[in-house]
Amino acid sequence: TPKLNLIGGIRFNDNSRAGQGLSPSLGTVYELTKNTYFKVLYGEAFRSPNFFEQMVDVSGIIFGDPNLKAERIKTLDLGIDHSYSKNYSTKLNLFFLDTNDTIERSDTNGDGIPDYINSEGQKIHGLEFELNRKAKNLSAFFNVSYRDGELKESGKDIPFIANYSGNAGLTWNYTNKLPISFNLQYIGNRKSDNVTIDDYFLSNLQFTYKPSTNYKLFFTINNLFDQEYSYPEYIRQRIDDIPGGPERTFFGKIEFNF
Repeated sequence: TPKLNLIGGIRFNDNSRAGQGLSPSLGTVYELTKNTYFKVLYGEAFRSPNFFEQMVDVSGIIFGDPNLKAERIKTLDLGIDHSYSKNYSTKLNLFFLDTNDTIERSDTNGDGIPDYINSEGQKIHGLEFELNRKAKNLSAFFNVSYRDGELKESGKDIPFIANYSGNAGLTWNYTNKLPISFNLQYIGNRKSDNVTIDDYFLSNLQFTYKPSTNYKLFFTINNLFDQEYSYPEYIRQRIDDIPGGPERTFFGKIEFNF
C-alpha cells in the first residue's frame, strides 16, 4: 500500500539427521512520516547438529548423541528509522530472541564425562541504537547495544554474555582516490559464576587507493594498538581465556573490476 510494505515467507527443511520443520518469516515497514519508518521483523531459523556433535565417541572424554535435535531460534525486532536530512539518520531497535533445544555440553551422568545434549534454551532481549552522519569528505557512524538474557532451565543469567557492546567508525576522503577509514569496536565484560572476562577495545585502520576505475589497492592494519584480549569458550564453559584474536596484523589486497 502507499504507506505499508509487507513481505512474508516460509521455508520447509528436510534434514536426514535433524528431521523436518518449517521456518516462517515476516517483515513489515510502515511510513509514519516522510522521514520516519516503523519496522516489525519476525523470523524463525534452525541449526542442525553437526556430525561431531552426534557421532563423537571418545571413551572417558566426550560422547555425542545421534538423537540430537536441531537448535531453533525465534527473533522479533521492533525498530524506528528516522532521517533528519539526506546525510544524517538514526535507528532504534528493540529485539527479542527465544532459543530452543540449544546444543550444549553437559555432565548428565555425573561421571565427569561431558555429553552433547539439547538444553531448554535461552531468552534474550536488548536495545540497539545507531547514528550515521555524512559530509562532503567525511562520514561517520556510531552504534551501541545492550543485551541481557536468562537460561530457561535454571532462570540464571546466560554465562559470558556481553551486556554492552558498540562500534564507531570514521572515513575521511583525503582525496577522491585515497579514502582513509578508522573503526573502533568495544565489547563489555562477560561473567559466569565467579569468573569475569575483562572488556576490551579493538581498533582497525584501512587505506584505499583508487588509481583508476579498473582496480583498487587496500592496505589494512587490524588490532592497531596490539590489544590482548580473551574470548570465553561458551559451549564447554571451561576455558575462560581463549585468545580472542590475533595480535596486530597487516593485510594487503588488490581488487580488479572488469
